[in-house]
Amino acid sequence: MSFLWVGVGGALGAMARYALTLLVALESFYVIAAINVVGSFCMGAAISLLASSFESAQWFKPLVMVGLLGGFTTFSAFANDAVGMLHAGEHVKAVVYMVGSVVMPVAACGLGMMVIK
Repeated sequence: MSFLWVGVGGALGAMARYALTLLVALESFYVIAAINVVGSFCMGAAISLLASSFESAQWFKPLVMVGLLGGFTTFSAFANDAVGMLHAGEHVKAVVYMVGSVVMPVAACGLGMMVIK
């Protein structure tokens, strides 16, 4: 049953990510960075919820954490954008994007955990 939950969550997360990239009129790398930060915050919040409210819910982790948030965040798209910036000679932009896309989501995940506790 966990595979079904992961599949449903992953499809919903990927569709939400794609919808945001279509709706937000910014360069895709800004949207992808924001998605990674928001998704990481939600992951931190979900970890805290799992530890308290949803500990016995067998569907929560596969559906929300692995599926939905895994499908929503976009590390492979991030990697593609970063390499594209480097190949285009936009080194400063690439470094800012890479640092911001790694440090900010980690901080957001921790913040999500703190907010829910």
